[in-house]
Amino acid sequence: MLVLFLRFLRGYVSFGAVGDFPERFINLVNYRGIRCWDILPKKGGLSGRMMLSDYLKIRPVARKAGMKLNCTSRAGLPFLIRRYSARKGLLIGAALAVVLMSVLSMFVWDVNIVGADTLSEVRLRRALSDNGLSVGALKSGVDIDELERNMMLAVPDIGWISVNLLNNTATVEIKEKDKAPARRKVTHPCNIKASDDGVITKITVYNGSAAVKRGYAVARNALLVSGVVEGKNERLDYVHSNAEVLADVKLDYEIKIPKEKNDIVVSPEYNEKSCAGILGVTFPFALSPNRGEPFAKSYTSYSVSLNNVRLPLNITAERSYTATSEKVRLSAKRAKTLLKKALALRELFRGGSAVLKKRRVTFSQSDSGYTISADIIVNKNIAVKQPISVQ
Repeated sequence: MLVLFLRFLRGYVSFGAVGDFPERFINLVNYRGIRCWDILPKKGGLSGRMMLSDYLKIRPVARKAGMKLNCTSRAGLPFLIRRYSARKGLLIGAALAVVLMSVLSMFVWDVNIVGADTLSEVRLRRALSDNGLSVGALKSGVDIDELERNMMLAVPDIGWISVNLLNNTATVEIKEKDKAPARRKVTHPCNIKASDDGVITKITVYNGSAAVKRGYAVARNALLVSGVVEGKNERLDYVHSNAEVLADVKLDYEIKIPKEKNDIVVSPEYNEKSCAGILGVTFPFALSPNRGEPFAKSYTSYSVSLNNVRLPLNITAERSYTATSEKVRLSAKRAKTLLKKALALRELFRGGSAVLKKRRVTFSQSDSGYTISADIIVNKNIAVKQPISVQ
C-alpha cells in the first residue's frame, strides 16, 4: 500500500517498447538501476511501467538497444496537478483542506463518558476540563496518568477511572465507588408521642410500654408508648421505644383565590441568536432584532457527525421569549378548576402515606374571590419518637 502511494506521489507511466532486442533492453535497464514493473511480452516487443523520472532518462538506453519507446498512459500526482493547473483555486482549496485536517487532527474532537450511573455528567465534564481534557484540547498536552490521578482526587466518588485517547475521541471509563453499608444507629432511650390529634384505630408495640389503646382519643404530643418499663425486682429500665400507631386524623384545608389576578402572557415572537462552535470556541453568525428583556430562554444544539464520528463542529440556537403581565378576571368554572388542582397538591404533600377515609369539599364565592374548603379524615401513623433525658 505504501509503495502504491509513493508511486502516486512521484507519478508513473505505462510504456510500450518495439524492436528486435527486448532482452537487451531489459538487461540495460537493470544495469542502469532503473526499476520497471508489470513487464509483459507482446508482439514485436514488450510493455511495462516505470517512474516518470526514470522514463525521462531511459530514451538513450532504448536507442542503444535498438528499441522504440511509446508512452501509452500517465498516472500520479504530477499529471493531476498539470491537468488542473489552470484551476488554481481548486488546488489551493485542496491544499488548505489538507493543512486544516492536519491541524484539526492535533486536537480532541469529542469526550465520551462511560459508566457514570449516579454521578453528574456535568460535574465530571467540569472536572475533566479543569484538568486539561475538553473538546478543543491539544492531544499532546493531555497527560493521561496525571489526569486520572487528579480526577480521583477531584471526584472522591470515583473508584476507578481509565482515559483512552483514540484518534480524536477521548473515552473516559468510570467505575463508581460501592456505597458503604449504613452504620447501625445508636439507640437511645425514647418515648413515642402523637404527631397529630386523632382517634387510635390500631397500635402495634415492638418495644416499650403502651400508654393508649384502640379507640382512645389523643391530642398532639400525647404519650402513646413509654420508654420506661418495669424490669426484674421492680427495677425501672429505659428502652428505645418502637411502635406503629394508626389513627384517624382530621385535616382542614382552605384555599382562596381572587377574582382578578395578574397573569403572565408569553409572546409567540422571540429573539433568536445562533452560534457556531469549533473545538470548543463559539462565535455568533446570526442575530434577530431584540424584542425586549427576555422572560425565558430555550436552547437547541446540533452536532455534526460523519461515519459515526462526531466532528468538532456544533450549532446552537438560543431563543429568548418576552412576556407581559395582564390582569385577568377568572370565571367561576376556571377558578374551581384551579382551586381543585391546588387542593390536590396540598393533600399530596401533607398527607404522605395516609389512607383517605372521608372527604367533603365545598366551593364558595364572594365579592373578593373564590374559596374552596375541604374536611378530610385520613388514617395515618402518628407515632413520633422523642428522646428521654436520663440523669
